Amino acid sequence: MRAALLKLAAAVVLLFASSFASDACAVQFCVDTEAELSGALVVSQINSQQNEIRLVSGSYTMPDGWSNSGTSPFPQALKLSGGWNNDCSTRVTVNPSSTTIQGQSSSNSRWLFTAEASLIIDGLSFVQTAGLVLASPFDCTPFGQEFLIRRVRVSNSISGVGLWSSMTAFTSCHDVRIENSLVVDGALNGIEIQCFNNALGDYRLINNTVRDHGGVDFVATYDSQSCAGNSIGADSLHNNVFGSIQLDANTPRAHNNIYSSLSSLNGGGFFSGSSDNLVGDPQLDPVNYRPVEPGSPAINSGTSNVPGGLPAADIAGDPRTIGGIPDRGAYESSVVPPGPFVLTVTSNANSGTGTLREAIGQANASPGLNLIQFDIPGTCPRLITLAAPLPDLTEDVIINGFSQPGSAWNTFDFGNNANLCIGVVGSQLVEVPYALRVPANSSATLKVRGIGFGGFDDGGGLFGEAAIYLQGGSGHEIQGNQFGGPFHATTLAGNSEGIRLMNNATSALIGGSSPGHRNTISGSSLAGVHVIGSASGGHQIVNNYIGTNPSGVSAVGNLDGIRLVQSADNDILDNLVSGNTRDGVVIVGEQATSNLVAGNRIGGRRGGFYLCGVPPLPACPPTMTNRKGIFIDSGASNNTIGVGGVDGAPNQIRFSTQHGIRILSGTRNRMLSNTLWDNGSVASEYEIDLGSFGFDPVDADCGAVADAKANRGQNRPVLESALGGASEQSVVFAGELSSCTHDGGFSSVYRIQLFASNACDGNGAGPGQYFLGDVNVVMPGPVQTDTTVAFSGELEHPWLDLEGKYITATATDLLGNTSEFSQCVQVQAPDALFHDRFEQ
Repeated sequence: MRAALLKLAAAVVLLFASSFASDACAVQFCVDTEAELSGALVVSQINSQQNEIRLVSGSYTMPDGWSNSGTSPFPQALKLSGGWNNDCSTRVTVNPSSTTIQGQSSSNSRWLFTAEASLIIDGLSFVQTAGLVLASPFDCTPFGQEFLIRRVRVSNSISGVGLWSSMTAFTSCHDVRIENSLVVDGALNGIEIQCFNNALGDYRLINNTVRDHGGVDFVATYDSQSCAGNSIGADSLHNNVFGSIQLDANTPRAHNNIYSSLSSLNGGGFFSGSSDNLVGDPQLDPVNYRPVEPGSPAINSGTSNVPGGLPAADIAGDPRTIGGIPDRGAYESSVVPPGPFVLTVTSNANSGTGTLREAIGQANASPGLNLIQFDIPGTCPRLITLAAPLPDLTEDVIINGFSQPGSAWNTFDFGNNANLCIGVVGSQLVEVPYALRVPANSSATLKVRGIGFGGFDDGGGLFGEAAIYLQGGSGHEIQGNQFGGPFHATTLAGNSEGIRLMNNATSALIGGSSPGHRNTISGSSLAGVHVIGSASGGHQIVNNYIGTNPSGVSAVGNLDGIRLVQSADNDILDNLVSGNTRDGVVIVGEQATSNLVAGNRIGGRRGGFYLCGVPPLPACPPTMTNRKGIFIDSGASNNTIGVGGVDGAPNQIRFSTQHGIRILSGTRNRMLSNTLWDNGSVASEYEIDLGSFGFDPVDADCGAVADAKANRGQNRPVLESALGGASEQSVVFAGELSSCTHDGGFSSVYRIQLFASNACDGNGAGPGQYFLGDVNVVMPGPVQTDTTVAFSGELEHPWLDLEGKYITATATDLLGNTSEFSQCVQVQAPDALFHDRFEQ
């Protein structure tokens, strides 16, 4: 117990050391006993901080399991991970077999996590327990949270108290992502997904093996198809190996799975367009559930085209894709598919035998898939200096820098511990406009992994090129690379742009949801990522660091972070976009529509734990800024910033030297549930600014005059009062909205979103530091009439005491036009009669 207390005290020290320029501190626990693990979980319930619990490799015997009820959920993000060394300074392995929680077949050994915020479980085994349950409280509010289960083994589960499946997840307020996990040999069902009423989450299962249960191996049960986030086809199954499947009123998209049987109830079943699913025996080893080599149909038969990208490693931490085609299931085999033409680079010269230039030339002469690997003698890094661009790519090719000895993928959720041993740089003696190009007349697919790029610039200006220049083809994957910035003992010179996509290049994946797929894209004289033209779209830019060093704590700015010019249907998800000289995300042009910007941290450092402060700790680096967080102009319309669709999640936008979000022109650009504060260096710069510079008046919202304004000049709400509510975390508010009746019916519904902050901005409007929730307002009356309607209500934050805080609000019409922030109102104490809240 004394050791546990010492570790908890150390965690408090780390809490204060890591809290510079941060919206929420991060507490890190190192545990190596059952008592320490239980203690860390209890503290994580009550400290209102983001918490990370690192488990030292070993076995933890806990026959009573662990659970928290819906009345005491985890209020902030929590991560549990196994495989750490004795002081948790180094993660030795991500293989769950190294860190086991043993339930000893006790009927009370259930593990139930109830969470308001996101929860990550990574690299743990649960053996002989009464099930692993991931739940949301009944009164939860969807903030874009996620249950992420990664490299987890649940085996030999018993029929304990509650009769839970081996793994159960509720989509009430969380998206569920389960990947590279093994769930086997349970007494009841295997993985069970539950959706009730109007649950807003969706689920994605990628490369799992779920077999040999007493009940059904995979079950998805919906009480109705009204589960809002789980609209038809929203859920997905990719590359899994199941036994039996039961889908009750659920219709996931299913691709490249293997299963033995499918039961469809109440309209359930695979969504139309599902493909390449096999019914039959996957031929797995009966002991470890690995595919039997070389004949298992799970081998080299998966797909890399999964939402957010494939995980970089399998359940054991080995590379997920061998030879270009992934396996199905939790484990990746060592079998190289016969298709790829494998080429090995053995020289770092510009040209000649064994060079990258020669390998690309040979790949272009070999129709079909080609794999370029590296084995260049010498120590890491090995730099390839180009005097001219490499040959244009005309055939499909994977260029895998991680094949160079000494290279390693990043495994950190926050930060970067990758080791890139191959660098490709432009000569300083001549201008080299790009390294790799897929020309407009090519249908080739390019996949690049584990390479540093620097110095590709034809002189800058508007005609500069990019390190990777994609004009044609589709399905490109750029993952685990670095563009510009510190690279071992040297620095990669900035590129004109890191990655440019234009002409008819479509459906590229830049980064991916796995930590190993994160790119660092920095130091560009123009944009880090630039997408140009209406024919180039459908791209995903996911989980990258754009404008920072690889660790995500210091600026190595691009001019702009991400630019979308006349491009539609792109997803910008879960990136850190910070430290850029000009703007974080730019969307311009009338054809720039249906783009989603969600879950990003725009401004400031990356999330997670970071140790700095007063000596002897290293000094904390300066706060990273952008000029504007998000800038929309030139008629760009119908874009979503924050919550919207199955992939939507709020953005955090901070430290912009001007506006957090500036929409100069364009309509139906909805901004939902984002948190914005600390933006603007002077009072005249607002968190959200529509149209002309400064605070918009409350005026007529109907007619042609409004139609010509940014977001139709949607009026902000006017808050009139805010009083403490039934609890210290609740507020009773009242106000009014003046706007347009439109048709007087369905299209006259407005969504009022409320936010709380510690202080009011100097201009009196905003910020929106904490999202509270929303209420709907209906504008009744004759068609196209300006009118005013009152609204009121009570909202509660999961953990924030609201008395004395400042409340502000936005309004969004049914078409998606969102207003600026309203002026602030401070939350006053409840009426004196009820001040102690006993009488309530």
